[in-house]
Amino acid sequence: MALQGSADERAADRRAIRVSLIGAALFATFGLSFAVWSGSQAVLLDGAYNLITALMVVVALRITSLLDRPASPDRPAGFAALEPMYVLAKGLTLLALTIVVLISNLIVLATGGTELDLGVVVVYVALAVSGNLVVWLLIRRERKRNQTPLIQVEEQSWMVNTIVSAAIAVSFVLVVVLQDGVLEPFVPYVDQIVVVVVCAASLPVPIAAIRSSLRDLLLFGPDEEVRTSIDAAVGSRLLDWPLERWSTEVFTMGRHLWVSLTVTPTASEIEAAFGDELRRSLLDELDSQFGPVRLDVVITTESMQV
Repeated sequence: MALQGSADERAADRRAIRVSLIGAALFATFGLSFAVWSGSQAVLLDGAYNLITALMVVVALRITSLLDRPASPDRPAGFAALEPMYVLAKGLTLLALTIVVLISNLIVLATGGTELDLGVVVVYVALAVSGNLVVWLLIRRERKRNQTPLIQVEEQSWMVNTIVSAAIAVSFVLVVVLQDGVLEPFVPYVDQIVVVVVCAASLPVPIAAIRSSLRDLLLFGPDEEVRTSIDAAVGSRLLDWPLERWSTEVFTMGRHLWVSLTVTPTASEIEAAFGDELRRSLLDELDSQFGPVRLDVVITTESMQV
């Protein structure tokens, strides 16, 4: 069977990626420009996140076109591995960016902080918070319709961008509140403190993306909950078949699921059509529950461990 996902998934990927690209390009330009103007490390962090997002989304556009290509003899899995590779690359890039920004702001924090041009930054904050939130909600809507890895990683990325922008807004509200009071000496440190807190809070997002993509690339099995659901779906369809025993081996690759079913029929001699009928019966059930599935049926009369 062809391993590419459904037309609906491809269309959803492209819609989400276009929204992400437009939003990232606009906010990267705004963020980096305002960071130079205001001297704010928090704004620089926001702009850098959006710049990375824009660059990575260009790669994602190419990946979606390759995922449409069917499997072939020299590529039996098609280009399915590109999806977790993209998630891994984006996760590593965001993790590296977060760590670099975290360390640099700790250094600035230790050497006296920075003074901010609040008049310039207020304009950016108003645009950034509302804009990032709109883009995040648009991609989140696509993710609710289609749970593809590309859309999921884009949603996570924009969630982080929105949190960063909101944190920037909070930091400048604090600056306004503190600048004429007894805590005025702490005002130069607010920007760095907010960046450090946001970076620390954001670290689990790229780490989770890296972990998930590595599991796919190393052909690890799915979570126990998914595995149990697959065995339950297979078992319900095998009740009426003359089988002595059966077992499954499962792994995932991006949005694709590979299932290898080994069965021992009760009869010592069977027709070749047995495997085809069994496979067709199971594919309908698995595709409806788990999306694109590659199912292999191995028939053996030898004893096996279940």
